Amino acid sequence: SQNLTQFDFDDFVKPYRQYRFQLLDHQTFSKIHTDKTKDIIDKTLREMVTPFATPRIFSVVEDPFNLFGTWLRSLPTPAQLNQDENGVFIVEGNYFYRIIFAEFDGDAFDLQVQESVIDAVTHGRKTIQNSNVQVYHSGLLFHAAAGTAQTKWELSTIGVGSLIGIFTLMMIIFGRLRVLLITVIPLIVGCSVALSISLLFGRVHMITLVFGASLVGVSVDYIFHYLCAKDTNDKVSDVGKSIFPALVLGLSSSVAAYASLALTPFPGLQQMAVFAVTGLISTWLTVVLWYPLFKPISSKVLQKRIEALKRYRDKAKIGDRSIFSVLVLLIFSLGLLTQVKVEDDIRMLNTSSEESMNEEQFVQKLLQSPASGQYFLVEGETFQQALQREEQLRPKLDRLVEEGVLHSYQLVSAFLPSINLQQKNHQSIRLLLNSHEDTEAFWSTLGIPISDIDLLRKSLDDHSKKQLTYESWQSWAVSDWFRKLIIGDPLTNNFEANLVLVVGDVTAENQMRLNRVASQSKVLFIDKAAYISDVFYQYRKQISVWLVVIYFLIGSVLFLRFRKRALYVVATPAIATLIAIGILMIVGQPLTLFHILAALLVLGVGLDMGIFLAESKSANHAVIAVSASAMSTMLAFGLLALSDTPVLKFFGQMAMLGIAFSWILANAFLRNYET
Repeated sequence: SQNLTQFDFDDFVKPYRQYRFQLLDHQTFSKIHTDKTKDIIDKTLREMVTPFATPRIFSVVEDPFNLFGTWLRSLPTPAQLNQDENGVFIVEGNYFYRIIFAEFDGDAFDLQVQESVIDAVTHGRKTIQNSNVQVYHSGLLFHAAAGTAQTKWELSTIGVGSLIGIFTLMMIIFGRLRVLLITVIPLIVGCSVALSISLLFGRVHMITLVFGASLVGVSVDYIFHYLCAKDTNDKVSDVGKSIFPALVLGLSSSVAAYASLALTPFPGLQQMAVFAVTGLISTWLTVVLWYPLFKPISSKVLQKRIEALKRYRDKAKIGDRSIFSVLVLLIFSLGLLTQVKVEDDIRMLNTSSEESMNEEQFVQKLLQSPASGQYFLVEGETFQQALQREEQLRPKLDRLVEEGVLHSYQLVSAFLPSINLQQKNHQSIRLLLNSHEDTEAFWSTLGIPISDIDLLRKSLDDHSKKQLTYESWQSWAVSDWFRKLIIGDPLTNNFEANLVLVVGDVTAENQMRLNRVASQSKVLFIDKAAYISDVFYQYRKQISVWLVVIYFLIGSVLFLRFRKRALYVVATPAIATLIAIGILMIVGQPLTLFHILAALLVLGVGLDMGIFLAESKSANHAVIAVSASAMSTMLAFGLLALSDTPVLKFFGQMAMLGIAFSWILANAFLRNYET
């Protein structure tokens, strides 16, 4: 289909010529009905001697007042593009811009489509790189391709970084290569199953793969705990009995935390939740069902680590002083929460570089393209009613254009007036052509015989029943673009609404003006970004409440098993989350929905630590396993915090800080887990 800016002027005008008595601009219409005929005559006479006059399609005899030319000039068209034998171009100041419109089959987020289009553009750039020519591009595909390239790099960095960190920890703790081999199997199984299940969505989001790479650091927890417990106990059955309840509770808390992401309305987060839950369960099952078949590793390195930890714990009396420090940190964090700043604006998640956005804005401004995701929604019981409401809205939009609030706008009714307005326009033109003192003098000035005016009036009467209908208009080339602004089918009862697009920089102040105009015209002004931002706000509030409820429910369940020790298990992630939020406030990072979602992950990982320590009553092998698990998880989310993708960055920031302080608090509560 053609872009609105691509039509040849003559081809555009030709089909409208036969309906010229049904077409009239709003300003002329108003002057006719306010007895300002002399103003119309004066304007017509001035334009006859002006070099930059309104284009005249019909002769002076056929259209004395140039009503058709004035109507054409009043149309809210986009940038005035010129055409030559080589295509479309714009001259702006001292610069010449050749415009190339391109369409492709497929989805802008499809990797193969991105690769083929980017290769073609890159090849084109190379052919002119030595000439004095600069190339600008615009379109979703370029931003999607840049995001894909960035995500691929982050995927490899986070995935490789997590694996290197895990293998390093394994060697530090166990000092055996065999451990590395049996560690890889559950991770491969978990990631493979998670990826396979995620494919049920039709395709896997790149953000899911990056998040999944960080999941390696979380799923290795079960491996650490099982191997540490098994290496310190010769009886495999005793290991199963002693650690299985903790493994079950740990998995349950982590799955509950990750599964909560599926409650959001965002497909990317829902897929992340499915990937995480299936990956964790698969890894857990592999460890529980497969590891009992192995003999204890009998690592002397691990035994030395445990003995060193025992000597340290005997000397370092972690107890009341640690609890006091925790309380000080908690009070400090609660104080910072009174100054918490929140941010729900969807625009903060934009992953495009500043250079790409500047280039996009330059091209869109040059072409005077409509504002992205901002438009008026004009509803009506019928298509004709919607057109009439558009026509009531249009004068208000014209005033906004005059005041500089908008640059222009695009709407269907400008190019297809309602039947009601066509009839009024016809009556108005008849009123203008009626003989009276001003028009008689006008005919005389132009030297037009009265007989020619009578023929014009007769032609006007002959066109009194003529109507420009949607059935006729939809076959015209110009309608190909404007039909995209129509929701539903105007020829049936399935019509819903029309869209009115706005062109210009819609600032917050301007948006308030547009909302007022919409309410006065009984239409809606839609700002998709504002709507999604409001969704973020609502979900941030709801999930914050869910978080409190989840803490209460999990605490109640854990109390049945651990009694008063459950307080320390639950307090570990709770206090850590508050401290993490406090630190984010100090560095000036506003709280977002994704920080709150990450707090759910902190809950799951923090509970794991407390559960394993409480279940083992602070056994040294559990302390080492918890510490190793914390280090691997912090590494994974620490790498995630370095991401240039805002969603992943926010997750990584909150999870890394929350898990770090969960580990500190878990160690501070060690003596409390012993009883």
